[in-house]
Amino acid sequence: MKNEYTYAKWDKQKKNNIKINAIKNINTNINTHIKLYTEPQEMIGKNKFLRPTTDKMSLYFQLGNDYYGLMENAYLFGDNSLCIESMYKFLRYMLAAYDNYDSKSEHSMICQDIQFGKKFNRVTSAAVILDEFEIVKPYERFSPIIGALYRNEPAAAEELIDKLPPAAVGSKQIYFLNDCFLKNIYSAILKGDEVKFNGSIRERILTLRKNIIGNLTIIDLVSIALIKIAQKNGINYTCDFIEIPSFLLDPTADFDDHKGEITFF
Repeated sequence: MKNEYTYAKWDKQKKNNIKINAIKNINTNINTHIKLYTEPQEMIGKNKFLRPTTDKMSLYFQLGNDYYGLMENAYLFGDNSLCIESMYKFLRYMLAAYDNYDSKSEHSMICQDIQFGKKFNRVTSAAVILDEFEIVKPYERFSPIIGALYRNEPAAAEELIDKLPPAAVGSKQIYFLNDCFLKNIYSAILKGDEVKFNGSIRERILTLRKNIIGNLTIIDLVSIALIKIAQKNGINYTCDFIEIPSFLLDPTADFDDHKGEITFF
């Protein structure tokens, strides 16, 4: 059987990101986004194409995305501590964006993302991985199934899973974050079906590799979070994929020392 741990596109991305020093570039973006909020006139004076960030929602959303990229690149670079720290900052800044939702913001796409919680399964997944689930509870309506499974509430989870529509066959997505694409994994956890669970995780990873549109999944937070929930329910994870770092699944790991401090504005 072919070794499916990694694949050519992932390895190529790693080499490219190391070559261009992606971590340095992302840190530059972080500083730019902060200064466009704290020192907009000075930044625009240096580059007339820049636009100020006028609301906290947009600032925190941009920082959240920056730290998500830093998390993935830290993994590419082999810096597990920075990966965990960046995941934590991604989680906290994204929650801060939700806390500061501003319907009058000039950034309409950010407003839509937050209003409808389009990518919140990823935020909830980071909270599960880092054992910070309590801080996402105010927004659990965006990830109710993960919440029910995390708290081991099978009746609530089953009711929500049964209501999910089927995923469109041949659907082209970027990260397949919608619950309908996770239905088989959810059901396997609920039923304690180890074979179906691992088969569904494998299917998800191979689908991500095949159907990505201009994007690449370096770390699949959703799969990692669901594996951790499954393990709590006695299901063994038996696959091995590069998108699912083993150090994030270590049951003895204490991530608190790697979380770092968060600066809010």
